[in-house]
Amino acid sequence: WLSPKIENDLTNRLTTELAQSGQLWANPEVEGRNVTLLGEAPNAEAQTAARNAVARVFGIAQLADLTTLPGQEVSGTGRKSPANEKYSSPKTKG
Repeated sequence: WLSPKIENDLTNRLTTELAQSGQLWANPEVEGRNVTLLGEAPNAEAQTAARNAVARVFGIAQLADLTTLPGQEVSGTGRKSPANEKYSSPKTKG
C-alpha cells in the first residue's frame, strides 16, 4: 500500500535531480524502490552525469541503466543497445 507513495516520491526527486544536473533527456522509471534509467544520451559524458545524478537520490534499492548513445546498436539486429549497467545504491541516509 505504500508502493505508489514511494514510487511517486522517488520519481519526483529523480526528475528534479536530473533536471538540476541538465540531463533532461534521461527518463527514470520507478517500480517500488527500483529505478530503470532510459533515454538516448547526447554523449558519454551526459550518460555518466545522468547516472551520477540518479545515484545521489536517497532511497533507491537498484538502478538499471538502459540508456544508449547515438548510433549504438546491438550487432546485426539494428536495435539500440542499452548501457545495461546494474548496481545497488550504497546510500543509507537522506
